[in-house]
Amino acid sequence: MSSRSYKIEIAKPLFYMTTCPHCHSLKIVKNGRSYYGKQNYKCRHCRRQAVEQSAEKLYSRDELLQMLLLERLSLRALARILKVSLGWLVPRVKALWQHIRYFLINYNIEKLATLPSLL
Repeated sequence: MSSRSYKIEIAKPLFYMTTCPHCHSLKIVKNGRSYYGKQNYKCRHCRRQAVEQSAEKLYSRDELLQMLLLERLSLRALARILKVSLGWLVPRVKALWQHIRYFLINYNIEKLATLPSLL
């Protein structure tokens, strides 16, 4: 079983540039914004400019499967998106539904709002 990671870009950056990507100096200052609205930075050491990059979060294949199941896509669509076979996908979907079924039987229905966090 190979472990693939999938990149999903987050709209707002989670961090600000603190070092120069070219010389790794700490002498970096803000230098206006780019045409597309991203923050520009200028290094006082090497005098090069850099644009702030958006943060990316890596999801494992199983985490992405759980998020896509909430979108109510077909199994074939999920297999195409994840680039896996239906034979790989079906047992994992069944296991997730067994977990949900166990949760619904053993816990109150009021806790149903926390269901996505349990997947």
